Amino acid sequence: MRLASSLPIHSSRLYEFEPQGDSLLAGLVVWDDGEFESFDYPARRDPYSAWRVDDEGELCPECFTVLFVLRAESGCWVGLSWAGAEGESLQLLCPAGGGQLRQVVSGYRYLAPQ
Repeated sequence: MRLASSLPIHSSRLYEFEPQGDSLLAGLVVWDDGEFESFDYPARRDPYSAWRVDDEGELCPECFTVLFVLRAESGCWVGLSWAGAEGESLQLLCPAGGGQLRQVVSGYRYLAPQ
């Protein structure tokens, strides 16, 4: 019995939407066989830190690394790494239904500046 199958990393994209006042929104979209699942990253505009500490209100797509995408019967499971100025955030996302992903667990690794 196969629990899941892996998908190519190119089956995911990070999108940043047009700001609405001080509200910012980015989204991760994963697709397979014409089905899409997404996870939202809302933030508030701040000149120093919006999504991450010291990001100056800018989203850095190069800082996201999709570690894996697994397609299970219930939908996609996604492992992510998101690097920032002071460390790295890790997330495990799972299907939440209705084309949405939800965070199952997260962790953070602090990296001291050198």
